[in-house]
Amino acid sequence: NYVAYRYDAKLSGIGLDDLKFNVSDIKKRLAKYPGRLIIKEFPASIVTMDDFRRNRDKLYLQGIKPKLFLNDYLDLMKKNARNDARTDEILQEMYREYRGFAHESEAAGWSVSQSNKLNANKSIGHKEALAGAYAKGAEADFWGIIGRNNFDKLNNKAMFDIQKNRFGPDGMHFPAKFDTAHSLIEIYPENSETGKKVKKEIITQEQFQLQ
Repeated sequence: NYVAYRYDAKLSGIGLDDLKFNVSDIKKRLAKYPGRLIIKEFPASIVTMDDFRRNRDKLYLQGIKPKLFLNDYLDLMKKNARNDARTDEILQEMYREYRGFAHESEAAGWSVSQSNKLNANKSIGHKEALAGAYAKGAEADFWGIIGRNNFDKLNNKAMFDIQKNRFGPDGMHFPAKFDTAHSLIEIYPENSETGKKVKKEIITQEQFQLQ
């Protein structure tokens, strides 16, 4: 239910705390969006990629062919591992299998991963700080990092960094407005007027500590 609330807030522009008071207004605003959103909960550390396939095939039988799969998140899936396999090898194989699942489904597949302590409370992320295994990123076609320190969270700001992109440029940084109350994310080019303004409002963790 909470995941659905966040989509309602994002698409309607109504804050999470105000959703229950604006049900009829929300329905009107959501009616303009085409397509369907299907939310499925799987138990952590038990679900496998075969469970994903079975769920997808059930949708196919209903005449529903998803164009996008969002997984939150792969690291919590059951790890089918050899006794001698390292954690990074297990995670890399898991991400590789998910990429194959999306390919065979003729759809895009997205997931998220947390950073380790090296990236905690930083506006600019570093790819070496990917939690669990750096090798996970090797399987991705696109890899972006969202960086937010404590000051950014208070001011609804963030930095988006493209670390890897098989279909275009990488190594790029984008200032963004990041309002979790409304699930609102607006990303701007660095050289745009709004981008310059937002970037000035983003400070480093060291500057935050000094303040």
